[in-house]
Amino acid sequence: MRAESHSPRGFAVAVGNADGDNFPEQVSSAIAFLERHGDDLRLLSVKSGFKTAELDFGVWNKAPNVVAQSHSFPPLLAKLAAECGVALTLTVYAADS
Repeated sequence: MRAESHSPRGFAVAVGNADGDNFPEQVSSAIAFLERHGDDLRLLSVKSGFKTAELDFGVWNKAPNVVAQSHSFPPLLAKLAAECGVALTLTVYAADS
């Protein structure tokens, strides 16, 4: 999971150690990160002029023959991210065979 800005002056930072097999742990780490660093992120977005920021949750596609795969962001994470001006992104990667 990473937080990043899509501008030449952007940055990326890991907010946890969970991999694509553990979406719930990624969510818990992101909540803890936003609770701890939310004020700094808000200040950074104002002072730096970043246009976008996002938390990207990478998960493995464990069922390639299944039509749909769904993961939900809890309301607390959505609220904290919105307060910081951070978008939530879910990226699904092909699992190793």
